[in-house]
Amino acid sequence: MIPLMDLIDITNINMYLALTAFIINMLTIVAGCYYFKEGKYIYIFLNLGTLIASLIVILTSDWVIFLVAWELVTLFTAIMIFRKDFNLGVQYFLVQLAGTSLLLLAVAIIINHGYDKIGYLNEVSLQTLLIIGVGTKSALFGLHFWLPVVHSKAPSPISALLSGWVVNLGYILLARTLPGDNRLLFFLGVLMIIYGGLRALASGDYKLILAYSTISQLGYIALGLGIGSSYGKAGALIHILSHGLAKTVLFIGSGYWEQEYRGRVIFNFKKPFLKQPGNYISSVMALLSLMGIIFFPGYLSKYYLKYSLPGGFAGEFLIHLTGIVTFLYGFRLLWFAFFKDLGSNFRLNKVKIGDLTVLRSSWPQITGILIMLIVMLKPDLVYTRLVHGKPTLFTFHNVIILFADATTAIIILVIFKGIKKYLKPWPDFKKIFRALFVRVIKLSRKLYRTLDTEKVFEGYFYNFIRNLAAIIYRAVYVSFQFQLLWIPVIFLLLLVYLSLATANVL
Repeated sequence: MIPLMDLIDITNINMYLALTAFIINMLTIVAGCYYFKEGKYIYIFLNLGTLIASLIVILTSDWVIFLVAWELVTLFTAIMIFRKDFNLGVQYFLVQLAGTSLLLLAVAIIINHGYDKIGYLNEVSLQTLLIIGVGTKSALFGLHFWLPVVHSKAPSPISALLSGWVVNLGYILLARTLPGDNRLLFFLGVLMIIYGGLRALASGDYKLILAYSTISQLGYIALGLGIGSSYGKAGALIHILSHGLAKTVLFIGSGYWEQEYRGRVIFNFKKPFLKQPGNYISSVMALLSLMGIIFFPGYLSKYYLKYSLPGGFAGEFLIHLTGIVTFLYGFRLLWFAFFKDLGSNFRLNKVKIGDLTVLRSSWPQITGILIMLIVMLKPDLVYTRLVHGKPTLFTFHNVIILFADATTAIIILVIFKGIKKYLKPWPDFKKIFRALFVRVIKLSRKLYRTLDTEKVFEGYFYNFIRNLAAIIYRAVYVSFQFQLLWIPVIFLLLLVYLSLATANVL
């Protein structure tokens, strides 16, 4: 019989992560009690089940128990989504099932190499296998396609749980198994920061912006773990807390904004402070933390990540590039959703006291903000458990970098007028194929007049081109089921990388 303590790995880091899981789950449980009119107790049960399974994922050192616990997390969250949107629940479960298959394969190979317990993996090939294994479930770049769909369409408390906590489980596993740097994870992190930020910048849907922001912010965690230094890992682990709290607050609030304005288009938010002051203040402060503004936990985590990057031009360029991208979509969201109607927002004599339901429902968000402020005012509560030495957080150099990136982002937004009010997500395949159809029609008409081949061009060639273009458009842009086919494509590319790494080519 295996002693219980042999299956548990209790460290400062694991206890810190367990506390993070507890806080975020409790906030989403309370928020769900206010949000859901029916099935509150079922939601509480499923959320508590997610919490218990998450704690097992964090604390266990046994691979089998870890896999079972993570699948319980998947099962509980999938049932939550099933109850509100069956089709969305099926899509989420299918993607997670595909990710589980890759993870099972990776773990089986790792165990076969003699790693019976969860711990550091010294071989680069095994590290790469594990990154592939957790890639789908934790939305690494290339396997992230499901996250914007699920997180933007799920009910807000469930979106808060998914974005604020559940997607972090894969990165927690990587933090426990990567002993040093990993170039693949580093580059994937950079791509996630830039790609997610640009997609958030191009959207006008509040929840979709938050979903793409999750991809971008997860990129910071992947970046820190890929760097592998003590500062890099500390930054990644602190960012799990700072991003988790901020995104939980924002997604909880998104449900109330959607109810208030009967939609999620940020350009339709009118007088938000007057209508929901608690939600307004907490949402603005959470966004400031995501951007890494001073006096918020996001600043603390990005401080460590910044100083873990390599020196020289490349490191400085990367610091400014990622910072500017984050400021771009952050400032754009702040302006259109919360500050554009500034003149009326702060005419406090117009506020009507009486809607206490809205104020009461905001207290989970306000609690999250208070925890964030405590972390920033007493950062030693966090970093002393993750890294040795006391950082000098508020230096002139840090403030100048922050100010320069923020100013650059504001100038870009002003020049491009807020990156256009109703800018659609790119690439706009619909426009591309529409232009292609027009050209094909014109060409076919010219050929028809010249060659008089009505049957060939109108009956076969034109229809073939039109149907082929429609299939491609659905496959890469519209149909979620077709997008599942990208999983083996990305998997094949990662296997090529794995084979090159094994052969010491990379």
